[in-house]
Amino acid sequence: MAKTRISQLKALADIISDYRAGSIPPRDSNLINDWLGQFPAVEQEPLLDALVHVLQKTYISKTDFKTFLEALASTDKLSPGSDPKTYWKSVNLLNIQKGGRSQREILSTFDEVLKTTHGFGTQETGSVGGHYVYLDDCVGTGSRVRADVCTWLESDAPKSIELHIITPVLYVGSYWIDQKIQETATAHGKTITLHKWRLDQFQMENRLARRNTSDVLWPTELPTDPAVQAYAVQLQNSGHPAILRDPGNVGASGIFQDDAQKMLLEQAFLRRGCQIRQECSNLPDKARPLGYHNLDCLGFGSMFVTYRNCPNNCPLALWVQQAEYPALFPRKTNTQTAIQNLVAELNQ
Repeated sequence: MAKTRISQLKALADIISDYRAGSIPPRDSNLINDWLGQFPAVEQEPLLDALVHVLQKTYISKTDFKTFLEALASTDKLSPGSDPKTYWKSVNLLNIQKGGRSQREILSTFDEVLKTTHGFGTQETGSVGGHYVYLDDCVGTGSRVRADVCTWLESDAPKSIELHIITPVLYVGSYWIDQKIQETATAHGKTITLHKWRLDQFQMENRLARRNTSDVLWPTELPTDPAVQAYAVQLQNSGHPAILRDPGNVGASGIFQDDAQKMLLEQAFLRRGCQIRQECSNLPDKARPLGYHNLDCLGFGSMFVTYRNCPNNCPLALWVQQAEYPALFPRKTNTQTAIQNLVAELNQ
């Protein structure tokens, strides 16, 4: 059957159907079509086709995430020679995330998985000398993990720790957090052995030195659009001119169909992201056109979204709520989450 705009709108709506289900309106064909309206007409259908292809691989539904946790509960790779039931009974599951609610929600789902798989829940795990596990749905730059773990090391962490950071999606560029965590542990008289785990197919390349083979949106050129050129001048004036990749490599992960598709997404989202920065005065400067980044650059460029939330390191055009166009993936902010956490604590 030939692909039509109507069929592709439905296909994308089906892929992302459980995004924040119950808390926001469904991501249906009409909403997606309205969202596409912010792009030039000639780009809309190619962009729609590209998103159907990419999000089939990078959108993590609730079912996908539970499957990941079920595999985690059954694996013996975290402690070779120990059966999974005994291992998870001894593990200390960390709930130390300060920003957002993802860890609390993940632990709630893992509680169900452990009860089904091993007959006990998260409240029945933990032991002196047992490994520590930090669960999250994605590790991009690693800034949140670093902040959470370092704060824990400065206070409640024991003297000797074996820590596993476990996530479905791990970007290789997050390696810098290892040194920061080790430095904090040493400064507080503690020793830590650090491991990072992810799904086999989701170790993503995003390092500057490997940008030509990266698995993120990393443009090959700057569009002539005035908003892009103005942002490029801003980067130049800050002493951090835009760094581009060489065309010809789609990345090792196989997220993108080919480099032409990757370049289409890069150009469309960079152009629209720069326009959004001009139109939305309340955005922080670190909300770069292609996604949040601490460094002066074009942005992180992630294309991974989970049923729970859209990471802010995805392109702005995917998640920023605008006056004229709906957001495809409106984000649940940390402020909203903090209020929910406070209400939950008051009701306990």
